[in-house]
Amino acid sequence: MLNNKSIVLIEDDQVDTMVFKRCLNNLSINNHVLVFKNGEEFINHIKSSKTDSIGIIFLDLNTPMYNGFEFLTFANKETDLFLIPIIVVTTSLDENDIKKSYQYGAKGYIYKSANNTDFEHALKVTFDYWNVHILCN
Repeated sequence: MLNNKSIVLIEDDQVDTMVFKRCLNNLSINNHVLVFKNGEEFINHIKSSKTDSIGIIFLDLNTPMYNGFEFLTFANKETDLFLIPIIVVTTSLDENDIKKSYQYGAKGYIYKSANNTDFEHALKVTFDYWNVHILCN
């Protein structure tokens, strides 16, 4: 799965984090998951760590201190992050948020559905896509 690279989740809600991890478990995705409460916390982490062990980043738009759009702006300027797919995971279905996410460089947009089956399916499709994409490049 993503060449056994780590999965980063930038999410401040503990319940959403547990749901995300449960879905990965249900999908038999066993990659190491690094959880950060906001983009700033993740940026501080990568200042002392290499990013080549990261395969994909899942980003909540509504995090404190450094929101998703601020993080996407930063990531687009960082050569170490530019090639890592960033997937927005949010409760927003606002068309402006969706458009803005892609304009700011997101490679996907997943709605945090109250229906965990739908959310799990969206994660499966995302992982299936990026595994093929990474293997082909």
